[in-house]
Amino acid sequence: MRTLENTYQNGGKMVTLEESCFPVHEIEAMLPDNNEGLRDNHTGHKFIVTDDGRVLSCMSNDYKLVTNQSLMDTTLPVIKAHGGILNEAVISGDKGAKTFWKFGFPDIPVVSWDTENESHPTVEIWNSYDGSTEIKIMSGTFRLVCSNGMTIGTVLSQSKNKHLNGNDNLNILDDLIGNAPPKPNS
Repeated sequence: MRTLENTYQNGGKMVTLEESCFPVHEIEAMLPDNNEGLRDNHTGHKFIVTDDGRVLSCMSNDYKLVTNQSLMDTTLPVIKAHGGILNEAVISGDKGAKTFWKFGFPDIPVVSWDTENESHPTVEIWNSYDGSTEIKIMSGTFRLVCSNGMTIGTVLSQSKNKHLNGNDNLNILDDLIGNAPPKPNS
């Protein structure tokens, strides 16, 4: 049986949970002055940078950085408590600034649309460092029905939160994630 500590395959590329939680930090964007130093006045922007110096994005100071690591630190205990396992961890987008995780719950009773097709519940989580997506958490039961990517299913819960400093929901990620795991059918 797979556990959260294993590596997982997505499209032939092995991706680990640890790789999806690469460290990032903010650096204030400043303009050079005539003496080739840095001006004291601020541009109203900041860079989101990896620890090895790769710039992932330039965001306004209104953007609130929520790291993949902090999101997973909050998520994993709840996911594990419900018997969840990581099915996919995908880093995508320009310079790897967008991340997607998909957790399955094999021990939760199966949901059937008909007698031949069964599906276990999942929780899907998105985050980005470039503003391309909000922090999004969705749980439900889904099944791929066509090679073009079309899926059918039922959304049980969904939460979206923008990366804004004034968004108080980002301070209660524990509660948002705690409401996301799928509930068994009665």
